[in-house]
Amino acid sequence: MSDVLPSSEQRRHPGEGDSHAEPHAELRAELQRSRSQIAALEQLLEVHEQTSLDQATRLERLLHERSEALERERAARLRLTESEARLRLALDAGRMGTWEWDIPAGRVVLSPEEERLYGLAPGAFSGSIEEHHGRIHPDDRERSLGLLRDAVTRRAPTHHVTHRIVRADGEIRWLESHGRFLFGDDGSPVRLVGVSTDVTGRVEMEQARDRALAEARIERARLHEVFMQAPAAITVLDGPDHVFSVVNPLYRELIGDRDVLGKPVREALPELAGQGFYELLDRVFESGEPFSADESRVRLDRDGDGVPEDLFVDFVYQPLTTADGRVTGIMAHAVDVTDQVRARQLVEEKAEQLARLSQELETSNRELDQFAYVASHDLKAPLRGIANLTQWIEEDLGDRITGESREHMRLLKGRVHRMEALIDGILAYSRAGRVREKYERVDVGALLAETIELLAPTEGARIDVEPPMPVIEAERVPLQQVFMNLIGNALKYSGGGDARVVVRAAAEGGAVRFSVADNGPGIAPQYQDKVWQIFQTLAPRDKVEGTGIGLSVVRKLVESRGGRVSLESAPGEGSTFSFTWPNGHGVLP
Repeated sequence: MSDVLPSSEQRRHPGEGDSHAEPHAELRAELQRSRSQIAALEQLLEVHEQTSLDQATRLERLLHERSEALERERAARLRLTESEARLRLALDAGRMGTWEWDIPAGRVVLSPEEERLYGLAPGAFSGSIEEHHGRIHPDDRERSLGLLRDAVTRRAPTHHVTHRIVRADGEIRWLESHGRFLFGDDGSPVRLVGVSTDVTGRVEMEQARDRALAEARIERARLHEVFMQAPAAITVLDGPDHVFSVVNPLYRELIGDRDVLGKPVREALPELAGQGFYELLDRVFESGEPFSADESRVRLDRDGDGVPEDLFVDFVYQPLTTADGRVTGIMAHAVDVTDQVRARQLVEEKAEQLARLSQELETSNRELDQFAYVASHDLKAPLRGIANLTQWIEEDLGDRITGESREHMRLLKGRVHRMEALIDGILAYSRAGRVREKYERVDVGALLAETIELLAPTEGARIDVEPPMPVIEAERVPLQQVFMNLIGNALKYSGGGDARVVVRAAAEGGAVRFSVADNGPGIAPQYQDKVWQIFQTLAPRDKVEGTGIGLSVVRKLVESRGGRVSLESAPGEGSTFSFTWPNGHGVLP
């Protein structure tokens, strides 16, 4: 550049005289322009170079950002795929499925998981809303569809229902569905999308729980009712201070209808101090061992007048414990036995009195037996003398006795025999029911045969003993006395040789019912009670000899052994006398 341009010494200013001055000026101007152009070009190149560098940088940055975006998109797709896989696994594991209802079209789309919930093969669902609704259990269908219609009408944002479905294989399952509505431009619902979950296990558990709770409530109510209506005084005392928490009506009545709920026993029943009950409660609470007592005397101020009265109770103190054995309270169960104790005490007093009376009666009976024996002996002695005198007079007079005198003698002897029979009857009546024989095995058929033989019925009279006759454990002599009197009466009042008597037997509970029927004249109803009374006869003694004691002895013998006597009769139709006799161990054959 220095070779081309002149030095300062060589340069001349314009106007100086030189023939070559003008050309040099043009050259310098051109050179200056060239330099300006070169500088501009250098600047342009520099700007271009910077611009290119910036563009390259931006391009590289854009490429990097695009690459990162693509990487993120790929990762997002991978995550989405994994999420969908996990979702499907979760849906399968949770027995869940998704569905979508196109409301205007009336079409339903079920996910494969939802189809499996309905027991359908993949793609087997037709998509019709009618088929979908038809899968709802008939008992739940109206309720479920009513809830759905209501949600659509109200334009509710969500819909929730739990109902049963009938799977394709007929199995009944419970589904819980949650859906969300999508709305059109006019605000009306156009789609309902949601998820269903098989909650059969949960519902069955809830139903079992509800049944158990209902049963528990019923049982608790029943127990409470039993507790409140129990025929015993019951209360529950909580904690070491024995605070009344539950009191049934009988316990409240036992303590005089006092309001004791929420109060410690020492405050509620202060009169128990010194009777040992506080200490018993403390011991049961501390030891966890129950305590019981019978006929324990307790003094309670039931009237609130400050004067305790004596009661007798059977009671139990039962500790109430938790599962780990910790005692939380005591249940007190008491039965008021005051009346029974006092009644027993009264019975014991009466028993002592009866024992004394029995001893006195036994002494009196012995004396009475002795008196009866002596009286009968002393009374019979003159009668025997009269009978002997009558016999001697008849023998002395012989043929000289007139017909009228002979009749008088006959009547006299009859009166003597009647008096002897009367004395024997009175003695028998006094002993009937007082004297007991030992029990022995009695063949009633054989006993009747012996009795009939002793009675010696007149010729023509017939006595039938209908089999079977029992073999029983009984007192032989009193039973034979009864038969003797009844069969003897039947023969006496049935006309002697024309008499027909039938004896029967039948089991009746723990006894045997015997009956003696005759063909006599019968007894009118108004006289049937009279025949059982002592010294009562219906026929004149001049016609039928009798003392009027036989049937009264029968009644006394039977009733003293727990039996009953009865009579069935009507005038002209005969009579049937019946009685029951205890059957110790025998049975009718």
